[in-house]
Amino acid sequence: MNSTEIPLGILRLLYAGLIAIAVILALYFWSRTLKVAFEDCRIRNKQDHYIAILDISALQYINRKMGFLKADTLISNIANTISQCEFKNSQSYSLYGGKFSIIAQADKQEDFTQKINRLIILITQSNDQVTLHSGQ
Repeated sequence: MNSTEIPLGILRLLYAGLIAIAVILALYFWSRTLKVAFEDCRIRNKQDHYIAILDISALQYINRKMGFLKADTLISNIANTISQCEFKNSQSYSLYGGKFSIIAQADKQEDFTQKINRLIILITQSNDQVTLHSGQ
């Protein structure tokens, strides 16, 4: 082995790290693009619909420490809670990796934000060890 060559294991680790960073960035920008595109559409059409993205923080930790069954049950419980909430003319979606989106009609964004905050409180109270992040 030449002294300037990088060992194969380190090279593979570097490639894996680069791929992981690329995937994380792609998912981040995809989430941001979804929010911006919907907001642009809402403004253009002068509609009174808003979108919120809810994200279960530390879902990977729950997968590793408590198992996939616990994480899947948690996602299912949160999806059921979201579907039971009363939003005027709403649609909710399970996106990926413990992320959900809610598109709903509201007279003002403050009204929508209050409903989302109440939903987050309901979810965190009924599911132990869950923290949600939201973006609107």
